[in-house]
Amino acid sequence: MIKLNDVTKIYTGKSETTALNQVSAEIKEHSIVGLIGANGAGKSTLMKIIAKHSHPTSGEVVLKQNYEHYSNISFLSDQEKLIENYSLKELYKMMPEFYKDFNLELAKKVSSVLEVNEKKNYSKLSKGQKGKVNLVLSLASRAYITLLDETHISLDAPSRKKFFDLLLDDYHEHPRTYLISTHYVDEISQLFDDILVLDHGELIVHESKDLIEEKSLTVFGNTELGEKILEPFKVIHREVIGKRTFFSVFDDLSSIEEELRLSDFEISITPLEKWFIQLIENKGDHYAS
Repeated sequence: MIKLNDVTKIYTGKSETTALNQVSAEIKEHSIVGLIGANGAGKSTLMKIIAKHSHPTSGEVVLKQNYEHYSNISFLSDQEKLIENYSLKELYKMMPEFYKDFNLELAKKVSSVLEVNEKKNYSKLSKGQKGKVNLVLSLASRAYITLLDETHISLDAPSRKKFFDLLLDDYHEHPRTYLISTHYVDEISQLFDDILVLDHGELIVHESKDLIEEKSLTVFGNTELGEKILEPFKVIHREVIGKRTFFSVFDDLSSIEEELRLSDFEISITPLEKWFIQLIENKGDHYAS
């Protein structure tokens, strides 16, 4: 669906900033992909380039044939502002002009679940309510490529769950490609097929969510023996407690799992959000290849 070929974005001004550095990846059709990274990692820049709201300094974005038309791409960020003097009901009437597959029934359903005031002018809504309007229109657009850039941060936890339940239900009935930027990694990771991790403009991980979970392990046991056994593997974090250490590993340990257990090591799955934080904080150790 989306192919990124060495996408680089450099902003010039008082100082030169490289927002993206030779990012290459293929995003599969009919998949939900998580895009995670710290603030300033390049997530928004990448989404803007995919949506053609911005152009790369070098490299290219190739979309599947016939999907480049604007009506097939929906991109709304938490900062996005719509036409101020229209109510949501009035925006409903305008949306089919922009998105050929816009579904009014779905829009009303999402609006009801998120408790959006459809009659109030967009300009008079709170920031949180504006964010909800953005989500209503983005999901109801049924665009083949839907880019959600932290738009859901305007929702409280119960509303986020309701929204993503609606997204998943509609995705199953009308498959399309989602790229979702989020800080709530553990909360919505069950949606993801694949995960992309950006750090300072570089793509450091792009794997299936299931494979990442299989490889994200915490091994706890004797420090000296653990260092010896795990030396060939990718250890991204260490937490020493006396003579024992929590080793956070991002690798396939199936070949040594029995040896670890026989040596009294405890092995557990590292939560995705914790794995992400450790990966970013310890970039000098081992990134995934």
